[in-house]
Amino acid sequence: MNKKELLILADTLNLPKEEYCIISGGACVLHGVREETNDLDIGITKRGFEILKEKYSLKLTDKDIPK
Repeated sequence: MNKKELLILADTLNLPKEEYCIISGGACVLHGVREETNDLDIGITKRGFEILKEKYSLKLTDKDIPK
C-alpha cells in the first residue's frame, strides 16, 4: 500500500494519534524511503491497546507480556 492507503488504513483504527505510532515498513513509506509496504505495523500504548481490545476482543498471551 502507498502512503495515502496507509494513512486511510491507520484512520480506520479510530485511535487517538497519541496512542500509537506507525513503525517498520509503514514508517519508511511515510518518510519517503520506500514507495509501498504490505502491511501496517504499529507500536501502541497501554491505553491504545485497551481501546482496540474492546473493539476487536483482543487478548494478551504470555508471549505478549515483557518479562
